[in-house]
Amino acid sequence: IFKRHGAVSIETPVFELRETLLNKYGEDSKLIYNLEDQGGELLSLRYDLTVPLARYAVTHNIERMKRLQVGKVYRRDNPTFVKGRFREFYQCDFDIIGTGYAHLSSDAEVIQAMTEVLGALGVNFVVKVNHRALLQALCQHAEISDEKFLGVSSCIDKLDKLSLNQVEKELVESKGVDVPKAKKLLNYTTIKGAPAHVLNLLECDKTFSSLEKAKEALEDLRLLSRYLKAFGCGDKIEIDLSLARGLDYYTGVIYEAVLRRNSSCGGSTGDVGFGSVAAGGRYDNLIVLSSGKKIPAVGCSIGIERLLSYLISRDKMLTSKEENNRPPRVLVLVASIGENLDISHRMCLCGELWRRGISAEFLHLQAPKPRRQLEYALKNNIPFVAFLGEEEIVNNTVSMRDLLLGKQATLDRGNFLDHIIRLCSERKYIN
Repeated sequence: IFKRHGAVSIETPVFELRETLLNKYGEDSKLIYNLEDQGGELLSLRYDLTVPLARYAVTHNIERMKRLQVGKVYRRDNPTFVKGRFREFYQCDFDIIGTGYAHLSSDAEVIQAMTEVLGALGVNFVVKVNHRALLQALCQHAEISDEKFLGVSSCIDKLDKLSLNQVEKELVESKGVDVPKAKKLLNYTTIKGAPAHVLNLLECDKTFSSLEKAKEALEDLRLLSRYLKAFGCGDKIEIDLSLARGLDYYTGVIYEAVLRRNSSCGGSTGDVGFGSVAAGGRYDNLIVLSSGKKIPAVGCSIGIERLLSYLISRDKMLTSKEENNRPPRVLVLVASIGENLDISHRMCLCGELWRRGISAEFLHLQAPKPRRQLEYALKNNIPFVAFLGEEEIVNNTVSMRDLLLGKQATLDRGNFLDHIIRLCSERKYIN
C-alpha cells in the first residue's frame, strides 16, 4: 500500500550514537537501551524509526523523499503479550519529507495511507487527531507557562491509561501546575468527536479561539478535515483534545489509530485495551542539513506485533462463535451398554447411518463404559447418542438420547434412521 503512494524502502542501523537520540523522546527517554561498544563509544538501540530517518536524511543530504521502512525497535518497557507490548518489536513506517508540498497535503496523504492499511486488515478503528499548537493554546488559556509545556504534554499523553484525577495530581505534584490551572486545562481534554462538531465548539469559545496558536491549529484542522474527506477517509477521523503524543519532536498535526470493538466480536463498542496500533505526526525541526536548512517532514508508524496480537485474539473469538453456529462435525455417537455386547453391533449401526449420509462415530473399544462414551459425545459436541444393549438387540430397537434437549426415547430400529434424519434437517445440521 505504501509503495502505491510512491514510497521507497530504506534500512537504517539498529544502533545509533546516544547523542543522536538525546532530547527527542521526552519522559520516554528512560525506555532507551543504552550500550557501550568495546572502544567505549556511547551507543543506544534505536527507540523508533523516525529519529534514525532524520540522521539518514542528513547523512545523505536528502531534501525530498517518501520513505517506507520495516524494522525492529527496542524499548525497556514492561512487556504485556495480551496488549501486544514488547521490548523488541517491529514497526512499519511511512514518511513524506521535503518542501514543495501544499500545506497539509502530505499530512493528509500519510493519514489516508494509514487508514488504507488498517482497512485492508479488516479492523474497526478510529484515527484520533490533534495539533501541538492547539495543546500550546490550551496551556496558554490555562495560564501555564511555556517552559512547562513539554512536561504537561507528557502528562496529558497518559489520559488513555490514567483517570483525570490521577493526571491532575501528577500535573500539580510533579509538574508544578496550580490546581485551578490544572482543572481548567483538563476540562478541555474531555472534548472529542467529529471534526466539524469539535471545531465549531472551539470556535464558539471566543476567548480561547482568539489566541494565535488556537487560530493556527483550528485553521489547520479544518483544512486537514477537508483533505481527508476528499481522500474518502473523513468518516474515520475524530478530533480528540486528550491526544498529546509525548515525543518532543512533534511540531504540528498529531494522530493515532485506536481499535474499536467490533459488534461481531461481542462486547460494547469502544476502544479496545491494545492502546494505539498506529501513530504519527508532523516533525519540522528534526531534519537539519549541514547547511542549516530544515527539512519539513510528516509520518506514521504502525506497530506490527500489537496489530497481530489483536488480530489473533479477534480471530480466536470469531472462530469460537463460528464453531458454536457451525453444524456439529459428527451427529451421532453409537454407544454400547453392557460388557458382553460385541463391537460389531455398533459397527453395523454406524454403517447404516453412513449409508444414509449421517456422520457417526463409535469408540474403538470392545466394552467402553457408558460414562466414558457420554463424556466423549459432550466433549466433541455430538448432539445424539444411540445406545445399543442386549435388550435393544433382542427387541431390534435403539435407545436414543438427545443431548441438546436432554430427552431420551426408544425407537424401532427401522424408524430410528428416519427420525434422526428428520431431527438433523429441522436443526439444519444437514440439507
